[in-house]
Amino acid sequence: MLFYCVMNFVKISFGILLCFLYLCVKSNAKIKYDYEILDLEAISSDDNLFNVTSRIEYGELGKQTASLFVDWKCDTDEKTMIGMKVYFCRNGREDAFREMPYNIPDISFYQFLDHYYMKLFYPDYASCSNLPAFDKFVPPWNKTIYIINKCKPEGVSWPEVLPSGYYRIVIKLIAQAELVISISVKLTSRGLM
Repeated sequence: MLFYCVMNFVKISFGILLCFLYLCVKSNAKIKYDYEILDLEAISSDDNLFNVTSRIEYGELGKQTASLFVDWKCDTDEKTMIGMKVYFCRNGREDAFREMPYNIPDISFYQFLDHYYMKLFYPDYASCSNLPAFDKFVPPWNKTIYIINKCKPEGVSWPEVLPSGYYRIVIKLIAQAELVISISVKLTSRGLM
């Protein structure tokens, strides 16, 4: 009985995730909130394979941007895994963050590139990075220095409406070494539009 309850919960959670991702990709509307980047952190378990630097910068008129530099020397194959988790809380207290259903489960890096990368990530970083574009990913993933330079994503593939509060997005890549990228933002609703 418990097994069937757990399986139904998993099916419902997966269905919610798919609906969320569908709405993200299909929405041509503008986002109805503003956000402030509070923290950007990139950690590598081996600097010889992933040498990373991240920073938040303030430019003209206090415009906030984020930069990430990854010297990618790691091999990737079908066993390389990636996943993304989204956490939310209303007040910003560390102990109040709860996992949201808007996650990408741990999947093959190649599957991620085929199913999520071009739809959810690339549109926001195309103009401020050297990230590659493709219709269908063909291995290998290039070993090079990837640069996201002074980006402030416009939310091209984000949901149109999200509750105000604090969000933390954690992306974890597991290959010969582990790379974890964490970004925390404060989201404020613009009100009714």
